Amino acid sequence: MNKNKIIATGSVFIERKFIRNCGKVAHIEDIVVDSAARGMNLGKKIVGFLTDHAQSTGCYKVILDSAAAFRQPFSRGFRTPPFISSFLLEKRSINVTGLIDDENAESIIFQLMYFEYRNPKAPIQMIINSGGRLITSGLAVYDQMKALKCHVHTCCVGNAASMAAVLLAGGEKEFRYASANSSVMIHSAIGGYQGSSKDVQITFNQLMAEEDKIVLALARDTGSSIDVIRKCIERDNFMSPQQAKHLGLIDIIGTLPPFPRQNMNIPRPTMI
Repeated sequence: MNKNKIIATGSVFIERKFIRNCGKVAHIEDIVVDSAARGMNLGKKIVGFLTDHAQSTGCYKVILDSAAAFRQPFSRGFRTPPFISSFLLEKRSINVTGLIDDENAESIIFQLMYFEYRNPKAPIQMIINSGGRLITSGLAVYDQMKALKCHVHTCCVGNAASMAAVLLAGGEKEFRYASANSSVMIHSAIGGYQGSSKDVQITFNQLMAEEDKIVLALARDTGSSIDVIRKCIERDNFMSPQQAKHLGLIDIIGTLPPFPRQNMNIPRPTMI
């Protein structure tokens, strides 16, 4: 039987074919339902039907809260259209936008894991426009990138600063891009703490230990020595794509190759 993929996103979008044959689903490979859809009454009905059907027939599995694949940042009150999110999911593309915190790191990690599950041999595209933020969250994403069987191709558009620059450099060598007018910035670890003198010292030591991890990661990915990296991050170090390439943070000045056009006939979802 043909395998169809059913996707319900934040506004409860779903393929027409599934709506027509809702009572007699053939053979479904994956169903991805995000938390926003689950929060709606209609979303709950969809999830309930799919779960019951899966348990009774075993035809397919429901992936609840693999939602990360569809979480898109809001921009001036507008949300990325769900069919665009579905297209990027199909093309194995991740957007790292905004601050890198625990929530965004979780979303990125889930997407990486999902893409590896779907095809461990195909590369993943990671488009970065971020000012970074938390070292621990960034290292969580970095570790997942390195643990994947598939390669991660990175590209900076706009800005890759702090931990975002570490993720940029952590991509597969020879496939790390930066657009012509982008900028890359690396610097030393930043933190603050208020408390007893002993606790302040403990926090400071932990901060320096995290900075050491960043230095080692950048030295490994750029091919530069640890001393060179430490000197580069003494202060905020803003670099042009040419300077970033010279340091070894990127390999190519330009953008990622366009998506292949032969597989672009993706059915447009309809809204219930």
